[in-house]
Amino acid sequence: MEITLFQTSDPFSYYKMLHITSETARAFCRNRQVKYEAFIGLRRGNQNWHSTYNRVVYLADRVREGYDGWILHLDADAYVNDVNFDIWTYLADKGGYAMIGAPSGATEHFWDMNIGIMFFNLGHPFMIEMARDWFAYLDRFDLARDATGWSESISDDQAMFHELLMRHPDRAGEVLLESWDFMNAPRSSFVRQMMRFPGVSFEERLANIEARVAESLSGVTGVSLVPPEA
Repeated sequence: MEITLFQTSDPFSYYKMLHITSETARAFCRNRQVKYEAFIGLRRGNQNWHSTYNRVVYLADRVREGYDGWILHLDADAYVNDVNFDIWTYLADKGGYAMIGAPSGATEHFWDMNIGIMFFNLGHPFMIEMARDWFAYLDRFDLARDATGWSESISDDQAMFHELLMRHPDRAGEVLLESWDFMNAPRSSFVRQMMRFPGVSFEERLANIEARVAESLSGVTGVSLVPPEA
């Protein structure tokens, strides 16, 4: 079994946030011998927010390369709270699942996940199919031309993923929905996400993330939370 933790962001808007949260990801990967990969930039498109589609291209690339391990994807606003979590034991009995995520909270449908933190099992035939279909969906568009505003012209990457997944109700048993106590919430035990909320500025959110990350890394050596210059 192979495990890779992947993060990505645009080079401007969310880069500082990724710089901060990646300290937890890299500390975790170092502690648990997990591979770490990051991409800064745009795989498609010409606007900073188009970086949300980077994960789609990344997964398709890994499928083409023949990678058959797990990918743990963390958005730039997500961080590892427990850098000593035994991910190898956790995933040891989960090979029958194509993906692992947490509910978005909007509905109780199996496909309605928040993909900001997701485990993708590229050793599972259904996840391979989903990765290819997700890329094919994205590849229908020229983002510079068709995606001029968030979800105005085409679906965002999560909406695309939901649309594809809901076509497979017979595969619900191959999708594991984890508890928010474990992942995807501000107080989750393993991985946390600090999403946008009305009335909270980007600068306030960044400061909150930096403070939370500092708490998680308390006592961990070899990390620096000094953000890069703008």
